[in-house]
Amino acid sequence: MPGPLLHFDLDHSLPEDGASVQEIAAVQLWFTGVPQDSATTVRLIDTAGELVETGALVRNVENKMAFSLPVTPTLPAGAYTVSWRSIGAGGHVVRGEFGFSADGLPRLHRARLHRRTTMALSRR
Repeated sequence: MPGPLLHFDLDHSLPEDGASVQEIAAVQLWFTGVPQDSATTVRLIDTAGELVETGALVRNVENKMAFSLPVTPTLPAGAYTVSWRSIGAGGHVVRGEFGFSADGLPRLHRARLHRRTTMALSRR
């Protein structure tokens, strides 16, 4: 008896749906199968519904089911939606979206802010 047929879809992502990130270098997506060449698009949308400028979508050369969308590491604080669309090898079109939030502070800035807050509290 043959095994169950895999339905082509998004398997998982980083960040995950609903995650809160402090900084991010890329949105990463993994599909359950290998998409057709040049058939995957990913858009990053901010709270106002505007497209966020990103780098070009990159397919992982070692794992053809994985993609990476480079983003600036200091996204302004807010909620973001990742909207994606892809076509599986059999021509099946899938699309979806997931969201995450960013605090907008790069690691170095957070460390300085923490140090200043700690120093201010210790002077009291």
